[in-house]
Parts: sequence; structure tokens; C-alpha cells
Amino acid sequence: MIKQYWQSLSRREQWTLGVGGIFLMVFISIYWVWLPLANSNKMLQEKIAQDQPLISWMKTAVSTLQGSHETLHSESLVGNLLPALELQLSDGAAGKRDAVLTAISAEKVQIVFEEIEFDNLILWLGKLEQQGALVESARVGKVGDLGMVEAELVVGVQG
Repeated sequence: MIKQYWQSLSRREQWTLGVGGIFLMVFISIYWVWLPLANSNKMLQEKIAQDQPLISWMKTAVSTLQGSHETLHSESLVGNLLPALELQLSDGAAGKRDAVLTAISAEKVQIVFEEIEFDNLILWLGKLEQQGALVESARVGKVGDLGMVEAELVVGVQG
């Protein structure tokens, strides 16, 4: 049926329909394929530009953490986890931030920081690990200013 219709058209009409079909295919490929991809690429580039300050801060934090070789307290956390954590936090080991400590068991403590600098938190957690503690679970979320986080940790004794 379509073949008969096509053959019944004059050469000029066939040429017009062929050129129109090509323009239609170009139009469809531009508006349904190329433009959505271009818009997606543009949005991703904007997201990268928006996240650049955070990425720069993270790189600085990593280099600071890797370069930090502070001496550790000689006390061990094994056997007296809650008092040792309270003592460290009162000494400003986590950047003089208020924390709520709750003993879950003799060897597990939940620590909640409403606001703490991410760098200080990571440094302090590294010290805890070297002293015999293990972070069993952690929930960290961004709060307000750049570099500030809220954290909820469960710390236990290794071994």
C-alpha cells in the first residue's frame, strides 16, 4: 500500500518528501538526543563548579591529616573507655567541642557531637584507634559553616 502510494507520486513529490524526511530526522536527533545531552553536560559542569570549594577544602583537610604526627597520650582506652573518653574530651582532644557520651556497655560508648570541625574529629578518631579503640558505627552530616559537621559515633574497645 505504501509502495503503491510512493510510486504514484511524481519525481518532484518523491524528492520533496525525501528531503523533508531528512530534515525531520535531523530535527528529531537535535532536539531529542543532542540538546538533552548538552543540557545534562552543562548541569554537571555547574555542579562541579559549585562543589569546587568543598573539594579544595577536602584536599586541604587530607593533607593536614596526613601531615599530622602529634604525640599521643600514653593511656590506653582498654578497660576504662568511658572515663578515658571523658578525660580526652575535657582536655580538648576533639577541638573543645561539647559532646554527649552515653555508655552502651562496659566496652561501648555512644558519642554525639552537635557541631564539630571535621578535621578535629578525624584527628581525634585516629588517636582513638592508635590507643585501642574502634569506631563501630558513625553517622556524620554537614552542618552550617564549611568544615563543620554533626556526628554520632559508637566507639568500642578493639580485640
